[in-house]
Amino acid sequence: MSHGDGGDGSRYDEGAMILDRRAVRVSIGCLLAAWPAVFLGVGCAQPTPEAGDAALACYAPTGALGDELPHGFSAPVPIRVHAPARVSTGTRVVYLNRSPRTYVAGIDDAQAGSSSVLSSQDVDQVGLGGFQQGDAAWHEIVQCVRDQYARFDVAVTDVRPVTPGYLEAHFGGSGPELGIHDGSGGIAPIDSIACGVVEGAVVFVFSDLFGTNTRSICEVGAHEIAHAFSLDHEYRCKDPMTYVQGCGEKEFQHEEAPCGEGGARACICGRPSQNSVAILRAQLGAQRSDVVPPVVEILPTVAAPSGQGTYVQVRAHDPDAALAVVELHVVRAGIEKVSVCGDGQLPCTLDGELASFALPMTRSDLRVWAVAEDTGGNRTASSEVVVRGGLDLSDEKIALAVAPLAARYAPRGIVEVQALVLSDDPVASALLVWLDGDGERHELPLCPGMSDGRYGVSVRLGRGEGIRTFHVEITDVLGRQVRSADDVVHLAQ
Repeated sequence: MSHGDGGDGSRYDEGAMILDRRAVRVSIGCLLAAWPAVFLGVGCAQPTPEAGDAALACYAPTGALGDELPHGFSAPVPIRVHAPARVSTGTRVVYLNRSPRTYVAGIDDAQAGSSSVLSSQDVDQVGLGGFQQGDAAWHEIVQCVRDQYARFDVAVTDVRPVTPGYLEAHFGGSGPELGIHDGSGGIAPIDSIACGVVEGAVVFVFSDLFGTNTRSICEVGAHEIAHAFSLDHEYRCKDPMTYVQGCGEKEFQHEEAPCGEGGARACICGRPSQNSVAILRAQLGAQRSDVVPPVVEILPTVAAPSGQGTYVQVRAHDPDAALAVVELHVVRAGIEKVSVCGDGQLPCTLDGELASFALPMTRSDLRVWAVAEDTGGNRTASSEVVVRGGLDLSDEKIALAVAPLAARYAPRGIVEVQALVLSDDPVASALLVWLDGDGERHELPLCPGMSDGRYGVSVRLGRGEGIRTFHVEITDVLGRQVRSADDVVHLAQ
């Protein structure tokens, strides 16, 4: 990972917040801007400096294994300023992000889209495209990266966590977006002074360079992620931390080896040599034993205004923020069919903990339940609901469901709220309404999403503990109004 020189081999520019762009599977929402110096929202309320409840800024969602492909790496970027220490210990989470996203320079904070790599590259903001090689290739890469880290206490997921503190590896782009023109396969931050973990790190894998070679993409991903856990480049061909090619597939080696690129050199932090497995075990812990299952529920179903289908929204939460898949089980006329969100069997969007499945119109009733599975293989089923056949909303212009992504699990007082708004006529306004801890009413415009009818916003909850009660008020261009049911969010204590 290329870097500029800050006098001690590092450079860091303290930055502010994000414009988070996600594409096909992600709706628009609003994300907080805790730093008032930079506000990247459009059409939503400005952040406020007081300690009370506050609106935050918008974010806009916007093959077979080949032979070993030679590739290089940029030098890892030394960091100077660390993110806040972790509040809790336990399984770390690595999020593999295949969607387009915009990042800004600053202290590493994956949830906020803030990256010290951008600071080192003198790039204030960059929009990166997503993974281009398709679903089958992506699933191979996700499983491959999981296999690379299977010996350590780390959860690897491609479902965006809602709990902060995770590491994000973005797959997409080719390097010039970050000022890297030498064909390097990726770039990541590293703590080259104390050899600690870069908490909340954002690492980049330039997957556009590799075509259909999923193995090379996986190994580059494992390499860049490991830099954030303090692994140096290693002069040993079989280890993914190496520049040396020609020895086949790579995995982390449990033996001492010199560091280096084209030849042996001293390792960072005064380490005489590097044992990749030993260092990762010291940083992450031994192989994880995840025995805590996720929780899952089906939210109220919403019929399309045309009456030609039904939206089923599923909210799933895993305590260690490492969901793997969300399934919808549908029984019609005694025949059960299972659709995983993203497998193409049913139209579905997945954003954090919320999956929205679109069911076609049927004359008969459907029995439906959801199953959530985490990266440890634990599975939980929701209760069963019945979707009535022959739905007709010809007399109803707006159907509405409100689905907070972080309900009951609000970390650090931040809650993301989404509403699914389905209307025959254009929507004039969409307001989120709630009372703060002092009983004061707040109204906040929701940001319109893409063509799937989603609206979203994030808020920071300030004074007071306990609960907040939210609802959404929708008005269309003809003046008709509808109010959603209340949704209660329990603040983290």
